[in-house]
Amino acid sequence: MAPSREAVDRFHAEALSKGGVDERPPGVCENYDPGYHASFVRDPDGHRLEAVLHER
Repeated sequence: MAPSREAVDRFHAEALSKGGVDERPPGVCENYDPGYHASFVRDPDGHRLEAVLHER
């Protein structure tokens, strides 16, 4: 869980700088929920990581 959109953005940028692979850039995932702001990254070991902010 992220405390802000900026935190989601920072997570994504930092993960990519450490060798992660972009699975979905930061943004609203409307197909999940209009308040679901997230990003997804695959780490160097192959794990899919997510940072998410649930907005109202």
